[in-house]
Amino acid sequence: MNLIIKDEYPVIRVGLSRLIKNHGCRKVLSCASITETRDAVLGAPAPVDLLIFGMHQDEVRDIGKLITTANIHWKGNGLRVLVLSELYEFLYAPLCISAGAKGFVSMHENHRMILSAVKAVSLNGIFVNPLLESHPIIQCAAGKSGLDG
Repeated sequence: MNLIIKDEYPVIRVGLSRLIKNHGCRKVLSCASITETRDAVLGAPAPVDLLIFGMHQDEVRDIGKLITTANIHWKGNGLRVLVLSELYEFLYAPLCISAGAKGFVSMHENHRMILSAVKAVSLNGIFVNPLLESHPIIQCAAGKSGLDG
């Protein structure tokens, strides 16, 4: 699996890179900005399987736009987006999933939950906190909605 970690804080990029590499990931690239991330995805010698997008308080207003942009520009590469957030997931997970992210996990979770999220999304699944699985937007994203008719 090849993945990119986008986070403005070096300590998160380095720590998460080490955690993921210790659990079998072949290649991890770290980027501090969305521009660096775009360039890394488009210039990668091998397809990037997963973008882990670190979301902090100052990025809330742009998250929907960023994920939608990522999906529009990088969809041809088969890129999946996992949001790793310091924000309250009950508010922001549905927003991120509806914008096209395939997973949402809190930075405050233990390493097992974060690794489970990386694995699930990299295997083409959807990952959210189990407490959020019944949310209508999450259900629709997972194709489990009874609202279809």
